[in-house]
This record gives sequence, C-alpha cells and structure tokens, in this order.
Amino acid sequence: MKDIHWQALTRFESHDFVRRWYKKAHGRKPNTAKVSQVNACFTQGREYFSNAALAAMSVKPLLLYYGVLSLGRGIVLANNPNRKEESLKPGHGLELIGWQARLQDGIKNVLELEIRARAGTFTELVEVCHNLRTMHVFLGPTDTVGSHGHRLGEIKFVSDGTLLSIDDLISRMPQMVGMYEEVTERASKAFLGCRIANHPPGTHFAFPIRGVPDELLPLAEAEQVTLGSSNQVAPGFGQSDDAEDCLIFSHRNEAEREVAERLFPVTCYKDGSSFMLAILDFPNGDKMIELLKLYMVSYCLGMLCRYYPSAWMALLRNAKGDFAQPLLIRALEAIEVEFPEYALHQLTGYPKLLN
Repeated sequence: MKDIHWQALTRFESHDFVRRWYKKAHGRKPNTAKVSQVNACFTQGREYFSNAALAAMSVKPLLLYYGVLSLGRGIVLANNPNRKEESLKPGHGLELIGWQARLQDGIKNVLELEIRARAGTFTELVEVCHNLRTMHVFLGPTDTVGSHGHRLGEIKFVSDGTLLSIDDLISRMPQMVGMYEEVTERASKAFLGCRIANHPPGTHFAFPIRGVPDELLPLAEAEQVTLGSSNQVAPGFGQSDDAEDCLIFSHRNEAEREVAERLFPVTCYKDGSSFMLAILDFPNGDKMIELLKLYMVSYCLGMLCRYYPSAWMALLRNAKGDFAQPLLIRALEAIEVEFPEYALHQLTGYPKLLN
C-alpha cells in the first residue's frame, strides 16, 4: 500500500472531516447516518487492501476487488448527496457473459472473458465521477511541459449493451506497454513514442518511431484533422519530414479546440520523459479514466478467483495455456498501488453535477 495516498484517504474515516468536506462540496450539512456510511466504506476499503497485501495470490484478487468495491461505494456516497447506503444498488454494476463456456477449453482464452454493464456500483460510480484527465503537452518545439483538462466524453458502455473483454481492458492499461505485445503477440492498444505539442495551427500528435498507428489514421478523415510531419512538432528532435507521421488537430481558439478535443486519443505522460503514451478508444468509441478501467479489471480478476478458482489456480501453477499470467499479475499490482490514488482524484470537494 502506497502510504501517501492512504494517508489522504483515511481522512474520510473521520466523522468531523467528512462533515466539513461534505458541507463544502454540497453546500449543506450531512446527517450523522450519512457521515457514518461514508466512514464505513473507506474503513472497509482500507482494511480489504491491507489484508490483500498480506494474502496469498490464490485469494488476493478477491480481497482487492472487495477493497475497490468499498472505495467505489464510498465515492458514490460522498459525491452524490441524494444517495444513502440503503438506496445503493446491491449489484456490482457489471456482469459476466459466457465465462463458463469460454473456460471449458481451459485457461488459454482467459483474455477473451467478457463483461457487460448493468445497474449497480459501477454504473453509479460512472454517474458521480468526472471522466476527465490531465493532458500533458510540450509547448511548441520545446521540452517545457504544459497541461490542460481533457474531457473524455460520455461513457456509452453503461447503457449500450457493449461487451468488453479482459483483453480490451488490459491492452489499454499504461502499465502494460511493451509487456502486452511481447506476451500476447497481439497489437497493443497503447502506443509509446508519441510526442504531443501545442504548436500552430493546433495540437500535434507525432509518432516518429512507427508513424501514425493504423487505428488512428481514420481520424485524418475527420473535421479539423490533417496528416503532417513530426518536424512541425519538434524540429531536430529525431523527427522526420515524413508527411504522414503526425496527426494535427487544428484549432485556432478555445471553441475549435473543444471540437478537436473530442477526437483526441487518451494520453499519459511520465515525468521527465521526452515521449508520451496514446491509448486507443474502446470498440464502441468510449474513452475512460484509469479509475474505471481498473475497477473493471479488478472485478474480472475477483470473479475469476471467486467463481472459477480452478482456472485461477491453473494460471498460478503454470499450467498449459497460462500465457496471460504475467499480464494478470501486473494488473493486480496496478490495482493495489494505483486505484487508491485515482479514488482520491474523484474526491476533490467539487463533485460532478448530477441531473
């Protein structure tokens, strides 16, 4: 457990802190019962994570998921003044689709296990969370980094019946870059080596190492998007004059930038790096913050551990067909370390405005 994030989260186990926070966030005082319900979720969440840290791998995914679920319910109760513990949906907000049939042939198809959204904690979490992340850009051709909020749009997955597989989720996790392609021999949905810059006439996404990924080329047919040379982004920085290794999202003012922004891929940046990571949209066009992706991955691994223990044990025992094991173990590490941090991002004191 990363102490710095849990130190901040444990404030939500304090009755007095939650009362002050809630009054600031919602402009009204919560009753004692509501405060106690928020406190309980964060206390349980921390204890589940603490026990998961000490647990054997045979049960770790389930304990982590219960911790994720508890923190998720705490966020819903804290951010939605109209929700009480007794009014929360009893379900997880996700359901397994066809897992028994898929696993009949063993563990070789574990990445193809699929889920679908339904009423429950996940859908309630989507309602109260800002689907917004920080987008880092280089300022012109320099190495000075700036940032702004990237609105990722409505999440259609909660209502359109789309199925998502474990592969759909893991292939879009920043933690899997490099490992995913090596382990699966499949094309990754996240691309390292992207350099993003605000540089007239807009925002540039340069892929000098491999050229614009095939999956992003259709964007060039969209409004305000053209192909260009990465030399327009950072002249002399190992770029080229290739006219098709850079996507240019043209915008001359804030209104035009908001139009172009809907097309931007999700991006990640690690401090000190000269490059960034671009993540493809989900098959239905959704873009999602990491909190929601990690929730879904945690649900999948928790349910695999709970309801299909022989399959989970086979993955741990190096049985035939276990190629996905390194990815699943890495996913558990990401959930354990990073989910609490992303939970904090949603407890800013300025909850999403609800209808």
